[in-house]
Amino acid sequence: GPSGSVSVYESNAGSPIPETETDRPQGGNSRIRGLSAADLTRNYFVTEVPFDTFNTDRLEVQRGANSALFGIGSPGGIVNTSTIKANLYDNFGRLRLETDEHGTMRSSFRYNKVLVEDKLAIRIAALYEDREYEQRQAFLEDERFYGSLVWKLTDNIRTRSEEHTSNSSHTVISYAVFCLKKKKKTKK
Repeated sequence: GPSGSVSVYESNAGSPIPETETDRPQGGNSRIRGLSAADLTRNYFVTEVPFDTFNTDRLEVQRGANSALFGIGSPGGIVNTSTIKANLYDNFGRLRLETDEHGTMRSSFRYNKVLVEDKLAIRIAALYEDREYEQRQAFLEDERFYGSLVWKLTDNIRTRSEEHTSNSSHTVISYAVFCLKKKKKTKK
């Protein structure tokens, strides 16, 4: 709509979304502002990997022309998920267990471990989901594993690597982050 609302269709029957859009693994059936489906990105890289909260830190919706600012340029905008990153400064973790009235069992786990203080850390996340529905023959089994590694080479250079595997896909992303710091001026 004119306010930038999101319309989601549950089926393709009578839907104006082309069937090629609804066949995309990550859904492809969310429309923004009545335009084509939004591009799905992970850390601002276009992806076909469906996102899940077990390894998601943040979700951002860039509507319409705003998406061009990130180099994608789709008129439907982008939906970006930022994944969790390894943290160089603290050890921490989380375990979640969930169930529902249909017998669904879902467990997720996150853990961050500093391997070398202020230099090297690893963060892992895992998911097991056995989703049951009201209809007995309907179910979904999903197993995923995610890992993130950060290595601080110098004060100005860090390298990051991420790996995501599931029972339906495998993705590896590696990139370097350069942090430029100004030199402190000393008084004479």
